[in-house]
Amino acid sequence: MKKHIWVLFLFILLTLVMLRPLPQKMGNSLVDLGDSVLNTWILSWDIHKFTTDIKGFFDANIFYPHRLTLAYSEHFVASALLVLPIWLISKNMIFSFNFIFLLSFVLCGFGTYLLVYKLTKNRLAGIISGIIFAFCPFRLSRLYHLQVLTAQ
Repeated sequence: MKKHIWVLFLFILLTLVMLRPLPQKMGNSLVDLGDSVLNTWILSWDIHKFTTDIKGFFDANIFYPHRLTLAYSEHFVASALLVLPIWLISKNMIFSFNFIFLLSFVLCGFGTYLLVYKLTKNRLAGIISGIIFAFCPFRLSRLYHLQVLTAQ
């Protein structure tokens, strides 16, 4: 794994450059004020339930008096588990959302690199494949949809 660490740093650097100025405003800005707000709320609900009482997880505090309302949309359980330590440290849900948003680009690129390297033993092919997947036009046109971006 040590031989691949510099490639991980390459994907971190590419993510910070490609998605600027968001990395400088992580604590107080979202990508948009539509789905990003909903996705931030869903992650916030998940973390709230993880840190209090998991009972009634899908009975989110939206569309009262209806039950199981979290099932009306994505539940982001895996993303919430990834971002939970960041939220516990920062207590800032916007920062936490932006962290998982940026992390999705790093992990998709690095994961693709590892897959292609394992299949071909060609480091350059892995890097190029990772860049193509992480920053392809389809993903960049879906910046508002965390459920699409977190394909890692």
